[in-house]
Amino acid sequence: MRMPRITSPVLLCSMIAAQDAIDGERKLATIPKDLRLQTTSTGPDGSQHTDNAGFAFGADGAFVAYSAYRGGKSVAMAGDEELGEFHYLHAPVMDVTASHYAFRAGNRTSPTKEKWWAIVDGKKNSPSAWIGSVAVSSTGQAVYWEQPGAKITKDGSYNMSSMVFHFGKNKGKKFEGAISLIEPMISADGKTAVSAARRGGQWFTITATARKQRLGKRGYQMVEDAVISADGKKAALVVVEGGIPMPPGAVAPPGMKAGTMSITVDGKLYGDETDGAGAPVFAAKGKRFAFKFVQGDKMGIALDNERKPKAEYDFVGLPVFDAKGKTIAFAINTGGTVSAYARLQRWGEQAVKGGTWSLLTRKDKGKPEPIVEDAEGIAHPVFGPAGQLAFAQKIDGNWHIVVGEVKSDPFDHVATPTFATDQKSVAFGARSDRELWWRVLELQ
Repeated sequence: MRMPRITSPVLLCSMIAAQDAIDGERKLATIPKDLRLQTTSTGPDGSQHTDNAGFAFGADGAFVAYSAYRGGKSVAMAGDEELGEFHYLHAPVMDVTASHYAFRAGNRTSPTKEKWWAIVDGKKNSPSAWIGSVAVSSTGQAVYWEQPGAKITKDGSYNMSSMVFHFGKNKGKKFEGAISLIEPMISADGKTAVSAARRGGQWFTITATARKQRLGKRGYQMVEDAVISADGKKAALVVVEGGIPMPPGAVAPPGMKAGTMSITVDGKLYGDETDGAGAPVFAAKGKRFAFKFVQGDKMGIALDNERKPKAEYDFVGLPVFDAKGKTIAFAINTGGTVSAYARLQRWGEQAVKGGTWSLLTRKDKGKPEPIVEDAEGIAHPVFGPAGQLAFAQKIDGNWHIVVGEVKSDPFDHVATPTFATDQKSVAFGARSDRELWWRVLELQ
């Protein structure tokens, strides 16, 4: 059973709609001195991994939730309130309106058993033997996979008992225990969630609402990811066919063949001319979508049904659309060390070490235009209502929010900025040392 992929809260934040008004700056919380913001863990293969605290800032600074570390445990925090210590804890995620937050948390209770919870807006749900990655809807309902009979076997892995998919109180039928731990994704209207499940040896799209669940008609050999459009009407899968799941370019074990990763949008195949395609991003309105792909040792961005797209970058980040769905922005890395296993994931930016970053825009299928080049870091690009582009840029080890010629003060951490409806300012969550703030950057 694969470990679940982590949904980055900043990717969800990038979908936040413009607010009618942005409150003034204020301090939201102070991180206790006994909490660490970074820790090192050892993987099953003995490799060392650095884990960092994750932050979620509510709309208009309504809340801040974060994960941190104390001793050998992780700590869930909401503002200045400690929600609990856990052996396992995901960084908090938010709904697309940034009105609710959720943690995935678990404890080992014996050598063979665990307890897991979805914590939504500070409240634990009933404990489960195991749950997968948690998403939260704009109505505050948790969405996740549950394995009711989960136990730890002698080799340290989970058993393969059946799993069920939750959307709030709605619990669907049982699926085979070897399902993918694909993180669920919820549409922007908060009504529909998508994931994937295995039944009868094949993988299917599963879409769910608070009242019912539906399985797609077509099965696939393997599914690696699933996403949904803002209006909940279009679902897309990353499918693997022709062999076993392997990163593009990786050599399969002896006697086996590596499969090819392509995407399906409403059952139609895209990216099959590439060496591997990642989950698409849908425009907020209309039918347009974009996806990143691998060709040889390079990466690129493709729009819709673009044929033979060019791969010319060492790494590309997840693209974002403007409000009209005609322009995309995306970050690229040059010269960094890229993990082949993570570069096509939605959170693939975490797989890049070193190198320099640039930010590009591309209108329709025209030539990409640079906005910033050779930066220390680029993150959180987001378009405003009138097409303005805001983003975070790392300069001399600190993060700044940038909109055109306007640049914020430096911070240790920044979240995705949100444009005011009057477009005269952007607001964002930020960390300065151990203080968590709601900040406002005036644009005029």
